[in-house]
Parts: sequence; structure tokens; C-alpha cells
Amino acid sequence: MSAKQFFKSTAFKCVVTLLCVLLISGIFLTLMNGLLAVSEEEKFNRQVGKLYPDSSQVTAELQEVEETKVGTSTVEKVWFIPEKNDYLVQIYGSGRDGKLTVWVIVETKDKNVSGVGTVLVYDKVASEYADKIPGWNSNISNFSKDYEEGIKYAYGTKGDDMYINTGASVSFATVCGCVNDAITFIQAYASGGSIGESPYEDFLYNELINQEETTVSFADGKVTYNIKTVAYGGVVNPFTIQIVVNSEKKIESFVIPEGGNGSTEGFENYMPDVQNILKDKDLSYFTGIYGEDMAYTALSSYDDTSVTAGATTMSVASRSTYVCMYAGAFATANYDNALLKGIEYTEILNMDNTSWTVGEDGKVTYNIKTVAYGGVVNPFTIQIVVNSEKKIESFVIPEGGNGSTYGFENSMPDVQNILKDKDLSYFTGIYGEDMSYTALSGYDDTSVTTGATTQSVASRSTYVCMYAGAFATANYDLALLTGGSTNE
Repeated sequence: MSAKQFFKSTAFKCVVTLLCVLLISGIFLTLMNGLLAVSEEEKFNRQVGKLYPDSSQVTAELQEVEETKVGTSTVEKVWFIPEKNDYLVQIYGSGRDGKLTVWVIVETKDKNVSGVGTVLVYDKVASEYADKIPGWNSNISNFSKDYEEGIKYAYGTKGDDMYINTGASVSFATVCGCVNDAITFIQAYASGGSIGESPYEDFLYNELINQEETTVSFADGKVTYNIKTVAYGGVVNPFTIQIVVNSEKKIESFVIPEGGNGSTEGFENYMPDVQNILKDKDLSYFTGIYGEDMAYTALSSYDDTSVTAGATTMSVASRSTYVCMYAGAFATANYDNALLKGIEYTEILNMDNTSWTVGEDGKVTYNIKTVAYGGVVNPFTIQIVVNSEKKIESFVIPEGGNGSTYGFENSMPDVQNILKDKDLSYFTGIYGEDMSYTALSGYDDTSVTTGATTQSVASRSTYVCMYAGAFATANYDLALLTGGSTNE
């Protein structure tokens, strides 16, 4: 067949027709794909919509939220769902075997949390028991059904009235913690507030500590902790523990008061005698067993003086013991931090720029920076030396350190002279135990007089200096124990 005959043949015409069909179909499919393509955003919105019983069409608006620690969980991401006035919170905690991430729909009304919608496990390590909970779907719906203002979900905590026997208590306890903390976060976020810093946010080993119910006090060089732990592992209820740590950063006493043992199902009978074993122990004892990160390790046995790590048995309450050991690590590791919590009269001081050093002669030298006060006083810089009698040996406002404005520095008493040899009682005798502001009516070379102030007395500037003196004399013992501040 010649070339001319081929181009006129039926076969050639079929090939051309097929190519045209393919070309037109390709163009059509390209156009339709552009028109009907589903973006990643739309795919996500559809996924979120399926969290609602009616598979609602919703728009999930990602919020500008930094990763935030809340309670025992961490908020990773937050989306607002305007069609429902809800928030979707992606939050994670520590499950039985590792990180367990949960999605929580938190419902709001008038900028307040009004309920909990769907809760699901978004991601987990493969060995986590979360997907093995019998009747998981029916159990998970309890979050929505049981919601009431102030609720603390505890479906995974044995011994609690809300406990549900699922076969995966640790995972369920983690999910409950994530839901509780998601509610706490959104309650603050939706109302325009923020999650306030926990009292012991900067302390080491604080994850198992109920920071709102734990207190610290200081006396005679010793720190006394009244610790409340959180529920742990789905089988340990909160413990109440009282620990005294001495200046050597060793435990002087470790007491679980009556009713304070959080073990359940009789496991308190299988705990080592921690109240005796932990006496005289410092941080190295705890990290020697559980490592620097104080991660859970099972115990295989114990006697009257020690514990042994290893594969646990039913005859050892490994998790209850771990909670107690964790509290011991918290107490010993944070001795210095606890001392700083005890510092008094800091309200009008810039503590980030205030420091102190301790001399070999037992004198403490403070370099104090105050804050602006009363709208008319700029920050002062003051150097104070306090001796072993807790009296001021020198009080100096260096050149350029006077915060008085409008010429009031000329109407201040000579505090650099008046305050020599004064102790705390001098300051509280003028301003009271709480060192609250009191106006001055007059002064001379040796004293000040309280009363209705006049333009001839710089009452506020004088008060700032007096407050600094109270701070220096009141905190002498603590300054000695710390050996110096970290702001030097």
C-alpha cells in the first residue's frame, strides 16, 4: 500500500478519530478536574464535619495558638468552627506506651464552655491500648452525655466513682486528662484570657504534681512540701505526701498521712516502706533508679531498705511506688526553687534585674532594681548590705539611680543615712506587716513621720526605698541559703 493510499484508508481514519477523542477527553477531564478538585483544606473540613452526628458542612479555622502545656497535657493545635461556635482541640498526653493524641470538640456559648462534643483518639503509638477498649464507641460518648460545669472526667481512674472497667484504664485515663485540659484551655481562650502560669511551672519533675493543691513553706533552713499528686496510670489515685528537705537537699521526713495513700485494689499492701526508705535520700537516689528524666520503671522487688527495678509482678505496687519516688525527686530537685518561692516583699521590685551575693563574712549585698510606682516614681537602683544581725550596714542610691521625678528627690529624707542599722521591724513599724503604702507628713535627719502628705515630702519615692529595705532585711536567711542569686 502506498503512502497516499494509507492516508485514505479506514485504518488511518480510525487512528485519527481515536486521537481526537483522546485529546478532547483529556482537555475535558482537565477542565472538570479543575472545577471539581477538592483542596486539602476542603478535605480537612469534611473530616471535621464527620465529627458531628449529621456530618455537618463546617469550616475549621486554624487559630494562632502556640503549643501550650495545660495540666498533664499539651495543646498542639486549635481550630474554631464558626457554624457551630465550637472549638476543635488537638491535644496530647502520655499514654501507657507513649504519646497519645486526642481530638476534642469543645462547645461554647457566650464565650464560655457549654459542653463537650465528639472525642476521638487522633494518633497513638502502635502498642497503645486505646483501640482495644471494649465498647469504646459507647464509652467515648459519655464525655458528651455526662458534661456539666466543673466536671473532671475520670473514667480511667480506678477507685473513682466515674471509673469504667474497659481493659485499657491507662489509655482511658490519658484521654480523660486530655479532655479535662482541653476544657480548661478553651475556657480561658474563648473568653480572651490566657492560661496562667502554674505555681511550679519552672520546677523540675512537676508533671505528676497537682500544682494547684501543692504548697511549699520554709523555716529554719528546711523546706516543707505538702504535695498532692495527680492520678496516674489509670490505677493510682492522687497521693497526699508531706516531705521535709533540709539544707543538704536531703529528705528529712517523708510522710503519707492517713487517707493519703492513692493505691487502689489493695496495692497499698504491696508498697515498700517509702516513709522509711526515703529518709536521707537526695535527688541522685531517685534518678539512679528512674534516670534523669524520671520515666516510669517497673519494680521487681523490695525490702526494708531498698527497691529493685525489673519486670514487675502482682506482688509489687510499681506505679504507686513510682508516684512516691517522683514526689521525692520533685522535693529534692527543687530545694533552691522552693527557697525563692519564700522570698517576701517583691511586689514593687524588678526581680529579673535584682541580684544578691553572699560574702565570707556572712554579709549579703543586694543590687536592687525597683519598678515604676504610683505613676510618679521611676525605677530606683539601690545597693544594700545586710549583716549577720539582719541589719542594714549600708544603703546607697548610686548616681543616676534615684527614680524621683519632678524634682521630688530634693524632698526625700536622707534614707542613705536614716536606714543604717535598721532591721525589718523598723519598716513594718511604719508600713505594717504587709508593707502597704502610707503617706508621710514630715521627716528630719533621723526619722520620718506618717500622716497626710504635702508637696514638701516625697512620700512615694521614700516608700519605694523603704520597701527595698524591707526586702533586703526580711530575706537575709534565704539569701544565705541560696548562696547568691542567678541574676548576677
